[in-house]
Amino acid sequence: MIGFLAPGLLALLAVAAIPLLLHLFQRHQGRRVAFPAIRYLRLAEREHARRIRLRQLLLLLLRVGAVVALALAAARPFLRSGDGEHRATALVIVLDNSLSASLVRADTRVMDDLRALALRAAESAGPDDRLWLIRAAEPWEAAPPGAAAAAADRIRAVEPVPGGADLAGALERARDILAAGADGRVPEIHLLTDGQATEFSGLAVGAGAEAAQEGTRPAIPVLVPAPDDAPPNLGVAAVSLEGGLAPRAGQRVSVGVTLAGGGDSASVRLLAHDTLRAVGRGVPGTVALLSLPGQEEGLLLGRAEVEADALRADDRRHYVARVLPPPAVALAGEAPFVERGLDVLADAGRIRRSPARDAEVLVSIGGAGLDAAGDATLVLLPPSDPVALPAVNRALGTIGVGWRLEAYGPEAGDRASADGDPELSAALADVALRTPYRLVDAGRAEDDEVRVRLASGEPWVVGGSLADGRRFLLLAGALDGREGDVAASAAMVPLLDRLVAGWASAIPEGADVAPGERIPLPGRADAVEGPGGERVAVEGGAPYVAPPVPGAYRVLAGDSLLGAFAVNPPARESTLARLPPDELRRTLGDGARVVDAGDWPREIFRARRGGEAWRLIAAAALLLLLAEMLVAAGGREAATRARSSGGRSGRDALAGSGAVATERAARGGGA
Repeated sequence: MIGFLAPGLLALLAVAAIPLLLHLFQRHQGRRVAFPAIRYLRLAEREHARRIRLRQLLLLLLRVGAVVALALAAARPFLRSGDGEHRATALVIVLDNSLSASLVRADTRVMDDLRALALRAAESAGPDDRLWLIRAAEPWEAAPPGAAAAAADRIRAVEPVPGGADLAGALERARDILAAGADGRVPEIHLLTDGQATEFSGLAVGAGAEAAQEGTRPAIPVLVPAPDDAPPNLGVAAVSLEGGLAPRAGQRVSVGVTLAGGGDSASVRLLAHDTLRAVGRGVPGTVALLSLPGQEEGLLLGRAEVEADALRADDRRHYVARVLPPPAVALAGEAPFVERGLDVLADAGRIRRSPARDAEVLVSIGGAGLDAAGDATLVLLPPSDPVALPAVNRALGTIGVGWRLEAYGPEAGDRASADGDPELSAALADVALRTPYRLVDAGRAEDDEVRVRLASGEPWVVGGSLADGRRFLLLAGALDGREGDVAASAAMVPLLDRLVAGWASAIPEGADVAPGERIPLPGRADAVEGPGGERVAVEGGAPYVAPPVPGAYRVLAGDSLLGAFAVNPPARESTLARLPPDELRRTLGDGARVVDAGDWPREIFRARRGGEAWRLIAAAALLLLLAEMLVAAGGREAATRARSSGGRSGRDALAGSGAVATERAARGGGA
């Protein structure tokens, strides 16, 4: 295989057309006029015509060959070979060790195939090469430079982790390493990935080429193996308890298991505390609904799982939740529909009715009872009479709520939906809300959350925290029957359940995290206990990096349980669709090469070459020019001899014809 050190000079090959054009131009002849005396010269030239044509063709070939040889010599060709020497290279190997690399194909993991390509590069490295290894799922880990042997040892130690690959971060770090540590070596990057499309979602198209064009970093060739076809896969993408709300002690727990991938319906198993508690079926791309029997107050640990397939690492997903006792709820103010709804929840065991002084949640109608609320979470409903609106807004400002109520009253009813709560959204879909009020941001609501929003975009339920740490929920509707039929609809009880037993509870953040994600720990935390019972000392109040092992983790202060979280792989790892080679090249930029696995040994180390061949080609060009001179000189000498011979023959012919004429004239005169 031939390469060129100056491929741009191959444009000189176009000069080879000049001898051809001159040859064709010389063949053009003007109009011929035959003179009687010249026909003898033409007869002589015809005898040499064949040799002349052969000589002209030979001259044409020699001249074109000489020009081509000179152009090739100027481009400095060399012989590239998969087993040949290469220039000293600074090589960064980005090895994809994400969850998808644990896929098994024909009894072989994708990780093993990628590792073999990385080892081939290490085996082909020379003593002057410098190698780095970056694990794409852990690009923040140390990547010391080293020789081939040390790099091979690190490559053999890489194993898949249940996380996603940060290809954008890994490639950025690889370019930074080569910009700072190549030390005159030829830079090169090997991106060893399975080509999973979701892994490239954070990578800007042509980012490497754009950076090179802007001059921020030199263009670096990136070699990536050609992706293969992905098999069908089924995985557990998410597990949601009670629509994201806190389960209540003694109550059945509704569990939604989201399946990802493709295929037909599949069996789904639900476990709690390592005990199988429910079995159902689900279709990929949908949510399978299962339920757990009533649980005791405390921490609930479990997992959802499907049948094992070629990618086993996403076939189960862990969950943690704190099962809370029914909250004590008090109602301040007159609201018949709300009163009846709270009674229904109390009869079902979802809440406990209590006086305001003992309440954990206070439902306040028009600001009633706020003075006696204590530390209770506040559920604030507007007054039925709009005349009381200014007083209510003053009370909201006093306790630190960053919203105010304004008269609204649209004539037509509007639909509403709850973000992330499909059950409540489905119930509200049948209700046409005609609320007389609207919620307006008073300039202090940037950290608050909209829980229910009208189809017009107006917030209808908002929630947040007050300066003293208490939580609040504020509604634009009084739930007194004037909002349409919501107070008497099937949506009333689920809405009240969210208000007093769901959204009012402070659910710990970060209950489900991916490996490598940072988790804020409580200030009193001193240890984290893993799935196997092992404890790791931590610093309370500092962020904690989620370990790579999936499972449930407990946050402890001594022997006291402060909280828990589940470590699970990213849901996007279950989608195995590959990026097509053309799109892969566009994404990585102009310097990228997608290489078949069989061609990998010959394509790596782009600076690989044998000896330069330009000197031999230049010598051949000189020999061709010398041969052209000799052939041209021989042709001129032959032409001179031919003209001389033709001239004598012509003169003799003319003389002979004159003698004959004289003789004929003499004969005529004698007659």
